[in-house]
Amino acid sequence: MRITIWTLGLTVGFCSSPTAQAQDLSRVEVAGAYQNVALRHEFDWADYHGWGIEEATFIRPQLAVPVVVDAVYWNWVAPNTSTVGQHNRRYGFLAGVRATGSRDRPLIPFVQMLAGVARVSHVLYFPGIPDYASATSVFAVQPGAGVDFRVRPTAWIRASFDARVGQPRYAISWQYPEWRFQVGLVYRFAK
Repeated sequence: MRITIWTLGLTVGFCSSPTAQAQDLSRVEVAGAYQNVALRHEFDWADYHGWGIEEATFIRPQLAVPVVVDAVYWNWVAPNTSTVGQHNRRYGFLAGVRATGSRDRPLIPFVQMLAGVARVSHVLYFPGIPDYASATSVFAVQPGAGVDFRVRPTAWIRASFDARVGQPRYAISWQYPEWRFQVGLVYRFAK
């Protein structure tokens, strides 16, 4: 509840600035990013690596609607034999709202709240028996924040930090979210 109130307050604060209407505004941006995700397994944390693609449409000068598709991967092979191991894949299909700072600065902070579907798939393999595969899809929320650094008027470098929570109705989901760090490039189409 606190995150929702905080995000709503920042959205109203950023979007009601007096200079918001006077800015040059590109309506659409696309981004591609590398992701590193810290995810809690049974007894330790695992580093997943992957990619993310995003499209955002600005509905106001400092308010955008982003749509995100991403995937991260983690593989494990038993230390003594290469015939025992597992493949883990996590996919996200999310959309939401992003509030940004003033776009006339070279460094623009933003906050966002995304919601959508997170898909998880696992394959365990052992010698002599068929592989065990499982997959599930759950509702997920993903609050986050980041900064955009202007390289050119239409090209930006983005760094963000998010926490994806699958099945947010359970308290344990909030204790061990997927901690996500992303860095990538953003292209804003000229007006």
